[in-house]
Amino acid sequence: MKIYEEWIPFWLHQSVGALVRLIGRPVEWHAEAVRRLSMPTVPSDAGDQVLVYVRAEDPWCRLWVVGWPDPAARQLLRWLLPTQSPSPEPLRLADGPSPESSVYGSALLEAGNVMAGTFFTAIAGYTNRVLVPAPPGLIVGDAATCRTRLQDLTAAETGTWVLVEGRLASADQACPQWVGVFLRED
Repeated sequence: MKIYEEWIPFWLHQSVGALVRLIGRPVEWHAEAVRRLSMPTVPSDAGDQVLVYVRAEDPWCRLWVVGWPDPAARQLLRWLLPTQSPSPEPLRLADGPSPESSVYGSALLEAGNVMAGTFFTAIAGYTNRVLVPAPPGLIVGDAATCRTRLQDLTAAETGTWVLVEGRLASADQACPQWVGVFLRED
């Protein structure tokens, strides 16, 4: 478990690199903090959040998550969908009751899926195992709601939440972003 904890930030950094390649613009990732916590959390309490998560049935690597505060999610959508512009309302209001079914939700799910795929491929290669993660899910809401939902996804499990906080930056924009993984203790 300790070896995996040491490699996790590197693999999370690689997953962000996959997002940068998907964006296809001069965007850089700047990691600012790595934290280890006892339960999944959302780093920012300010405003609405957009999270893409992937669960895995692997015995120890249970949950992978990427999160963006609402303004950062909007900037990411501008980079991913330059011909469409997100509305100024919060994503959960603009997209109605099912944000996954909107073009914006779909783009964010795909971005998260590319990142998670890179992360799980790195782990599978390192451990010489086959990992079959579930399809990605989307959570849109305030930080407290998102935190509760993440904790529900790992209920009754103890482990370590490894969180890498940083920002995606281009010449004229910066987007706060965080990625994390929940490792179950066995």
